[in-house]
Amino acid sequence: MAQQEANYHADHLFREAYGEILASLAARFGFGLLDSIEDALQDTFIKAMQVWGYQGLPDNPRAWLYTAARNRLLDLLRKEKKQVDFPLESQAATELLSGASDSQAMNVDSQVVNLDSQEVQDAQLRMIFACCHPALSREYQLLLSLKLVAGFNNREVGRVLLKKEEAIAKAYTRAKKALGQQLDVLEPIRNLALRNRSVVVYQVIYLMFTEGYRPQSGDSGLRKDLCFEALRLAILLDTNSTFKTHDLSALIALMAFHAARFDARFDADGKLVDLEHQDRSKYNGELIAYGKANWEVCQQDQPFSSRYHLEAGIAYLHARAKDYASTDWASILLLYDAHLARQFSPIVALNRLVALAESGNITSAQKALEELAKAHPMVAEKALFHALRARIFHNQGAFEKAEEAFARAADLSQNNLEKVHFEAQGRKSVAAKNQVRDQPSR
Repeated sequence: MAQQEANYHADHLFREAYGEILASLAARFGFGLLDSIEDALQDTFIKAMQVWGYQGLPDNPRAWLYTAARNRLLDLLRKEKKQVDFPLESQAATELLSGASDSQAMNVDSQVVNLDSQEVQDAQLRMIFACCHPALSREYQLLLSLKLVAGFNNREVGRVLLKKEEAIAKAYTRAKKALGQQLDVLEPIRNLALRNRSVVVYQVIYLMFTEGYRPQSGDSGLRKDLCFEALRLAILLDTNSTFKTHDLSALIALMAFHAARFDARFDADGKLVDLEHQDRSKYNGELIAYGKANWEVCQQDQPFSSRYHLEAGIAYLHARAKDYASTDWASILLLYDAHLARQFSPIVALNRLVALAESGNITSAQKALEELAKAHPMVAEKALFHALRARIFHNQGAFEKAEEAFARAADLSQNNLEKVHFEAQGRKSVAAKNQVRDQPSR
């Protein structure tokens, strides 16, 4: 296997398996060893790229990663045993005292350990609820969950929490220390008190999916692994009666409806395709049906009682439309109005104006857009704001203004694929302007 291919597989698999391996090791060895577990995982990632580059992909890559990480952790703990307060009654203590030698720590092929799926699921549930411990601040809860459960790096967490990478690194150290002071972080998942943490857990899953669906930076327009990991965690919660709620069903429906449109969002060359030009035949019918089933469940008690209900409703209206012209913009606007009435957000208000413009109320949308920017200046620093202005200008025939607005949207976007999309839209405005200019006068 070529080194580049090995790096790709290691990065992809490690991203997918990071949360479950970390949770399993923390459950087995103790939450107090979190720093050592993270070090072992990082060493394992580097080792995987090296070994897989010349030996090829192992038969069970996920089990290989777990075994290598466990062995490396034992190696690190043996070296630090004087400093580690390790419970002698634990199974891990026996492994620590009688485990492989240092030279064997990363020799994995002959000793691969297959993780029990139920054990992994229980460990991950305990981990995500531990990260959302009520003694921690909301920021610490989100930070720990995004790092330890979602596997975000500091830069990715910083984008989500709107903080600099350096600040996230320092806050993460403090958050882990604060979490380590809680003695009940890994209490049994059957404890009904954990249900009170669900609000934060849902928010973490939502943020994971959102970042995967539309990455704020980088070269990718979609990170399916992150989206499906968020959906998997939500489904995992839904299988446990303690955490099964209508809000969770709404969140699952929301993600399923969006996931159904994955393949239609890109053309054969990997370029972004906007909603108007998406091939609806590429929508995944099974995911739409799955989303609808969860949507019907969440509507049984208190319809539209959370942001997830409202956003799932909007996503459903888009997913079920046979074509762009069939989109029920009136109902979408009503859902956005309810969303804003529940809790105002400039970003939600901006998205509502997209729907208002698409429904044909271009003049009203343009006026409201400028008013929103005056009331909330941060909106004018969003690429979507200028992209919407550009679209309005283009539809009004103000092609030069549209070109300038698309250029501004491209400048503000940190996602390279989105930049290319806005630049292409700008060129269409230029072409339209030239076509008007070249028409013979009457």
